[in-house]
Amino acid sequence: MNADDVVIKARGMLSRPTFYVPGAGGHLGPDQPKDDPADLILRPDKRLANLSEKEREPYDQIVAQTGLDLSRPLRGCDCSGFVCWVYGLDRRTSAPDGKEIFTGWIWHDARVTHQLFERSDNDENPLRASRGNLLVYPDTPHDDERYGHVAIVTEVDADDQPTSIVHCSAKNFKDSLALTDNVSLASAIAETGPAPFFAHLGSPRHKAISARYRDLTA
Repeated sequence: MNADDVVIKARGMLSRPTFYVPGAGGHLGPDQPKDDPADLILRPDKRLANLSEKEREPYDQIVAQTGLDLSRPLRGCDCSGFVCWVYGLDRRTSAPDGKEIFTGWIWHDARVTHQLFERSDNDENPLRASRGNLLVYPDTPHDDERYGHVAIVTEVDADDQPTSIVHCSAKNFKDSLALTDNVSLASAIAETGPAPFFAHLGSPRHKAISARYRDLTA
């Protein structure tokens, strides 16, 4: 797999309606479709009931706005599940240390253990990246944003700074819903600018980095 393969695969999901569900997606077992990162969530109401009140807030807003029936099955994915699928990884079985791959795991692996990922930027050149790389920051429990986030870089400028990313997020779903006004057409997977990652550069313990999947070819 090379950078063009990664970008084409990531962009291939932009027209596929997908709901954002934490912990979903990136499961490549025999029961999962190979052409789709999303899991079929049979009882999303039970899945989301395990979240805190703050974590449930965006879902409660979407349900209130659209009348979405969370007792019915839906396709769900999260940011790290989407990234795992793009790279052809199973988030439950692909990590050499046996742990499940999630955003914080990717961030730590790229900085420290280098099992699947390695940092492609440095403190002098923050977020320097190539197409097909990742941008990632971990959970920030002491900030307003609870979850970390990870995205695929699709475009960079002449200084190797990312200008476009594809990623899966609850905010993407809300923005898509505002445009389509149709919950069945809205998607959490979108191509946007990388501003959220630059906003996290100032946090020493949780700052955003660029990372390279070690099996990605030139």
